[in-house]
Amino acid sequence: MNHDINFTDQGETLGLVARFEEMSKSGDSYYFDVEDLELIVDYYLDQNNFKKALKATDYACSLHPKSGVFLLKQAQLLASENNEAKALELLQLLETFEPDNSDIFLTRGAIFSQLKHYEKAIEEYSKAVIDSDEPDSILCNIAFEYENLGNFEKTLEYLKQAIELNPYNETALFEASHCFEAIGKNEESISYFLGLTDKEPYSKDIWFNLGTAYANLNLFEKAVEAFDLCAAIEPDYAIAHFHKGYILSFMEEYEKARECIQDSIDLDPFDPTKYYYLGECFERMEDFDKALIAYAQALELDPRMTDALMGKSVACAEKGLIDEALEAILKAAEIEPLNVEVLSILGDTYLKKGDIALALDSYFAAVNQSPEDDQLWLDYANVHAENNDIPKAISVIQLGLKHVDKQGHLLAQLAAFNIIKGKVDQGTFYLKEALLADDQAYKFLLEYNPELEDNPILIEVFKNLNL
Repeated sequence: MNHDINFTDQGETLGLVARFEEMSKSGDSYYFDVEDLELIVDYYLDQNNFKKALKATDYACSLHPKSGVFLLKQAQLLASENNEAKALELLQLLETFEPDNSDIFLTRGAIFSQLKHYEKAIEEYSKAVIDSDEPDSILCNIAFEYENLGNFEKTLEYLKQAIELNPYNETALFEASHCFEAIGKNEESISYFLGLTDKEPYSKDIWFNLGTAYANLNLFEKAVEAFDLCAAIEPDYAIAHFHKGYILSFMEEYEKARECIQDSIDLDPFDPTKYYYLGECFERMEDFDKALIAYAQALELDPRMTDALMGKSVACAEKGLIDEALEAILKAAEIEPLNVEVLSILGDTYLKKGDIALALDSYFAAVNQSPEDDQLWLDYANVHAENNDIPKAISVIQLGLKHVDKQGHLLAQLAAFNIIKGKVDQGTFYLKEALLADDQAYKFLLEYNPELEDNPILIEVFKNLNL
């Protein structure tokens, strides 16, 4: 029965549109009542044919000059065509005989926002709130204008007002969570969303945002509990399963993480990010075959997904498929040539392939992009060490020390290189400096250079320093 009604309405609309277009071609003037013209305009809008929709509103305004609905639609259409001045002029005219029409203020606010006149947009939206059927939605608009102004405190204030009116306003909840994070109020975020769970214990979105707030403070167990409650309220809520899996991976519970991410994929199989994190779980579990399958699925959905290409490269390298690893990371480098992680993996892959010169080029590019990263300097120096050029490795570390604030690891490695060269005094000096920068630096030295554990010179250095 309902389908019959829809088809009838659709047929009626198409008939009206055909009649309007016949009139336009003939140059004649036909009569259409207000409701008919609304159907014609809406039809063109649904078809994204703004030119014809504007033509229809022009005719409607001439035929029914006292009907404000067409002036409003015309103003909205003109604004979408970037003719804001004419749109504002029409709204001014409409306001003279419909001074309490909140849609006028709402449309004017949107136009001012489009023009980046955010204070004026706030003023208009504030007028629209008064008689609106959906004030929470307009309060969100005001919040977004304050966000455009960089005033996150005010943004949060209006989002809270929107949530107070409608605690199920998904946009307001998620934006509030983002805002708490942006201004570094993660503890307050937890308190706020916990309070909301007392009022609305069956809101999946509130529990989800509480989980996010816990995660932002590394309270992973509590985050998992919140995501569990979220999924209990709505078992098909794919994003809750995914975020639970994401958090479990941080907790190094990779099998549980894999299960959750797979649950999310089963509910929503078209997000490449999920397959990437699934691959990462398999990679951490050292199941590189399954990792490669997951990365391939991610790349099927998004062939330019750099993270998945990096994951594929690493997994291939772990399987000894160096040529395939190089092919994948070179594709990533084409997409993001200045991505430090891509450059680092590229350097490591070239090193595995035995191409020292290209490995050095890659790490040189990486340290230039991120000179404050001590690990990059360590990797860069390690390429020289692998090439039995310890003096060059020492030079790289010394250069890195000029750029890095936390110097403990670099100094420890400088000590290690001097010990390798048989220089007890220099090794002792640099390890002493490393310990002043980081009292655990000696542990790093052993972890990074396990072959030195039984080195008699290192033993002597440790003895000199009472380690």
